[in-house]
Amino acid sequence: MKKPILLITIFCTVAMGATLTQKVTLNSFNAGELSPLMNSRVDFPQYKSGAKTLQNMLVRTQGPITRRPGTKYIASVKDANDPTRLISFEYSTEDAYIIEIGDDYARFFTDGAPVNEPNGSGKPYEIVTPWDANDVFELQYVQDAGTMRIVHPDYEPYKLTRPDDTNDANWTCTAVSSTTGPFLDENNDTTWTLTPSATTGDGIDIVSTDPLFDDGHVGALFRISHWLESDSAIHGYFRSEGDVQCSVTNKCQRWRYYDVTTGGIWRGTIYVQKSYTEITRWATKTAYVIGDYVTADPDSRSTYRCLEAHTSGTFATDLAANKWVEDTSTWVTVYSQYVQYGGNIQVSAQETEADCWLRIYIDNLALEYSNDDLGWCYYTIALREFLNNGVVEIATVPDPCNVTADVVYDLGGTDATYYWAEGAWSTYRGFPRTVEHHEQRVLYGGSKSYPQTVWSSIIAEKDEDYDDFTQSTESNWSGNLGGPDNIAWVYTLPGMNPIQWIKSGEFLFVGTTKGVGKLGQPNKPITPNYPPIYRVQNHNGCAYIQPANANDAILYVERGGQKVRELSYTFTTEKYTAPDMTILAEHITGNGILEIAFQERPDPVLWCIREDGVLLSFTYQRGNGVAAWSRHTTGASGEFESAACISGATEDEIWAVVGRIVDSTSVGYIEQFQPLNWHLVSSPADQNDCYFVDCGTNDINDLGHLEGETVALFANGRPINTFVVSDGSIDPEDANLTEFTVGLPYTSVYETMPIVLFDNSGPVLAEQSRIMSNNINFYKTLGCSIGPDADNLVAFKFSQDSFATTIDAVTGYKPAPYIWGTKRAPTLYFSESGPVPMTIREINTKITANYD
Repeated sequence: MKKPILLITIFCTVAMGATLTQKVTLNSFNAGELSPLMNSRVDFPQYKSGAKTLQNMLVRTQGPITRRPGTKYIASVKDANDPTRLISFEYSTEDAYIIEIGDDYARFFTDGAPVNEPNGSGKPYEIVTPWDANDVFELQYVQDAGTMRIVHPDYEPYKLTRPDDTNDANWTCTAVSSTTGPFLDENNDTTWTLTPSATTGDGIDIVSTDPLFDDGHVGALFRISHWLESDSAIHGYFRSEGDVQCSVTNKCQRWRYYDVTTGGIWRGTIYVQKSYTEITRWATKTAYVIGDYVTADPDSRSTYRCLEAHTSGTFATDLAANKWVEDTSTWVTVYSQYVQYGGNIQVSAQETEADCWLRIYIDNLALEYSNDDLGWCYYTIALREFLNNGVVEIATVPDPCNVTADVVYDLGGTDATYYWAEGAWSTYRGFPRTVEHHEQRVLYGGSKSYPQTVWSSIIAEKDEDYDDFTQSTESNWSGNLGGPDNIAWVYTLPGMNPIQWIKSGEFLFVGTTKGVGKLGQPNKPITPNYPPIYRVQNHNGCAYIQPANANDAILYVERGGQKVRELSYTFTTEKYTAPDMTILAEHITGNGILEIAFQERPDPVLWCIREDGVLLSFTYQRGNGVAAWSRHTTGASGEFESAACISGATEDEIWAVVGRIVDSTSVGYIEQFQPLNWHLVSSPADQNDCYFVDCGTNDINDLGHLEGETVALFANGRPINTFVVSDGSIDPEDANLTEFTVGLPYTSVYETMPIVLFDNSGPVLAEQSRIMSNNINFYKTLGCSIGPDADNLVAFKFSQDSFATTIDAVTGYKPAPYIWGTKRAPTLYFSESGPVPMTIREINTKITANYD
């Protein structure tokens, strides 16, 4: 019998196994919600700081997790049945707006409220925009001071402008008025000519030798060029001692070169000046109007401006009648030089700003000789041979070979010319789909016909310069790159992958459907002397969603919308790489991301609108190892549809469009997330500043937007109860309640990753584990429930008196109610649905596991 007994003993020992009891501490949650694929990766560094579920919770950069704040109801969208988008507009950190863009309209919000009509009607202030409801999520935009430029591939670029920074209801939305391009490459077929019927005026005829024009060219620019001969030289002389005579040339066109030379033996200071206002010679029996400029007869350095319209008589008489005033402010000195006897000058320059008039004069002229050959100071002002670039705007298109057009810049002649170029943007060619500021320029990228092309403006000294696309006809990226540095440029990327966005940084970063590249040269601006060089940095294609600047990186959505990538420089590869920020939470993006907005304060967070109406947050501070995703929902029927961020007084403000069903009706609301650090709103801290309801208000009689809905009430620093809204109000039946926060309740959930114990050989595969005790470290918390899952929750008791009139938020350790049941890999499940704050800093749990 001994042998069987021995066998039974051995069997019982194996069956009973071993027991292990350990304490587990969780005090950092900055890995956020992790993928279900990570449930067994207990070896992974972020496993312990991750979450199985993180809903309506935010990860703080210091490590804790906290309930996201609730939202305040601001206004209803204009039409809940149409897509509505929010975009941010910041004149400064203290002067910021949220703009509601919908079907052919824009509305504005600032200081937490709508901008209303200035007439006192209380109606929302609204302006007309060109984009219909189906276009609003395809807009990209960039802002500088009071002007925002907005692009869409089917519309010409527009400017949204607030001209008066003291008036909230003074906005305009106008098409970008560019008369200088951009243009496509110039025609090089010498047999394909355009013949204009006139050089100036509206409605001129233009005939093409070959079919060229399409109905989509109406409104398009064409550049038509003619060579002008160098026959505009003006010759003259200064003869008398102390002579201050001047001469004025005909107009010098922009980009034309001029030469000034002198001869003779003389001494004095010579000046070459230009004016952008036309100056004429005084003539008798000529009608002048107010504002005309003339030089006197005989010639002098003085310029006079007409003060009273009249028919001229003698100049002296008119001056006596105070009809003219001396005005030299129109002249700008471009060259001056003191000249000794025999030291004549040769000045050559190019006019780069605009058409101008030129003159020369000498101060304190002294002559060496009095004979006719040497005793004069000769001068010549000559204009070189020049390709005059006239510009027209197409008005009508009778047929492919004939159009009528309005002249924008005078043409150089009416002869047939093969020097012409088509405007790059038109209904026929398409319009740019991306826009950005870079190196004091506005850059546009990609169009229907030219999806890989980037167009730049000139370097801007004023806002109008951003709409100037003047290019030197002598400059191109492949040949001699002379010319001024501020000219506009055009660059076409290699390959066939459309541009999805452009972003300014150390380089110009270009996101395409295939990947991201950088355009430019190290430590050099893009100019004719430093043409751009394009280098591909990675092959992770981009979605058509504007990226976000995030600390020293750029966060962008990958093509397909299911990954977010971080574009940053990597010293090991000496390239800009783009690691996947969703690699540990590949499930989080669902069917794709539609829109993103980045918040800098109090914590850096990327907010993402998901296709199904879920709002995602990504707390991001890579330098401190924080990269944490979380999901946010709102009510049983609510869907987040758009989000935008602007600077606020203490925290950046997150605004959202939320679609809801209220009283069986679909509605669209604009809501503003309230401060995360509610305890810092007032000094000293006031518990009434906490805001943990959605679509809320502080007035219990202002609830018409939640008619028929069940709302939660927080009053006088504590949660009260839930109520059903009737006739736009609720009645708490307590006259002592004076400070209210009321709105829709929402549920916050934090569930730990499966808790696994370790022995000397590594992780323990437990048959059963039981949680023996928990001690939770809270921070300013008024409510929390805990359990093994959502169906078995027990509430912490934060007040010993159920009839208390005040409850102080708890900070510190609090033992958890007993959790029953056993699991192979247990989790702790925290939840809160009341209108109260909850922040968890640390979890201490004691677990017993049975294992083989």
